[in-house]
Amino acid sequence: MSGAASLAPRQALGRGTEEGPLSSAGILAGMLEAAAAGEGEARPVLSRRIREEGMDLRQAYSALSASEHDRFSRLVSPELLEEIFSLSQELDPSLFYQGLHALGLRLSRGSRPELAMLFFSGIAQTLEQDFPGRPADHAALSSRARRELDALMGRGAIAPRVEHLLRGVAREASHPVMLASMGVAGFAFSTVRMGMLSRLLASSSGGAFTRGFGARALASTVGFAAEVPAFVFSGRGLNEALGLRQDWSLGAVGRDLA
Repeated sequence: MSGAASLAPRQALGRGTEEGPLSSAGILAGMLEAAAAGEGEARPVLSRRIREEGMDLRQAYSALSASEHDRFSRLVSPELLEEIFSLSQELDPSLFYQGLHALGLRLSRGSRPELAMLFFSGIAQTLEQDFPGRPADHAALSSRARRELDALMGRGAIAPRVEHLLRGVAREASHPVMLASMGVAGFAFSTVRMGMLSRLLASSSGGAFTRGFGARALASTVGFAAEVPAFVFSGRGLNEALGLRQDWSLGAVGRDLA
């Protein structure tokens, strides 16, 4: 969050500071650069072109070198970049911060919580300062952003934190790899359990674990022992097939199986 903390009031949407007219393009450029700073890069290439050459954000991005394009493309998808370009054209301060908040919410509900935290932190820290052109509803906008930031960071009121955790669980549970792994694991459990139960019931001995509840409990235990590794290894294999490199060391696999 050191990048987010660098969003000073001078980047706020408004006019009349010692650095001249400021715009939503400048704020968004600063946020993109702050995100890049988290990756070890901190050159203000976008902000400089907007401030010194009068470019809008799309023009400043188009003027980047190939290496700079690669750097930012690792941070934001083409679809997200188009949303940012569109938002950078908003001239109304209140509508701009509302749009930025909505974008942060979509990122937090997707797979980019680190960018969402950057956006919420930028909104809160900027609007908590007094500057020319600050929207009249700045207190409500700042409070909403701070509440979402606290939820993402695991602090603050319990309800937003629970909501964020439940969103994360739902996202993971609906992932195609997760669904496929659950299917493989369920098949392994039912197959092994049925096979074990059939063998126990066919046994000529009349022990506690070959009849009734004991037989079903033992068969379920053996089935569960097969279900866990089936889930872990099928998930790892599918992720590997999709190009997501997996750590196959004994320690990493052991933690997944535990």
